[in-house]
Amino acid sequence: MAGLALVAAALVAAGCGSDDADDTIQDLKDQANEVRKDIREGASKAEIKEKIDDLQRDGEDKGEDAKQEAEKLRKELEKQIR
Repeated sequence: MAGLALVAAALVAAGCGSDDADDTIQDLKDQANEVRKDIREGASKAEIKEKIDDLQRDGEDKGEDAKQEAEKLRKELEKQIR
């Protein structure tokens, strides 16, 4: 019985981690949308590059999924400012 409780607790904890990862990825996407808005509004390349770097840093230490999403978004945004 105690083993079953431990398994259930582990599954609940794993589910919470998934929500955190989803929230982090959504935060990165929101940041990318802000950068796109800045691009449309004519912000300087230096300002945009700084925000892209911030996005990349934010994704670096938040797990592999967030890191990959940040890299993908960085590439998309850099294409838009060329």
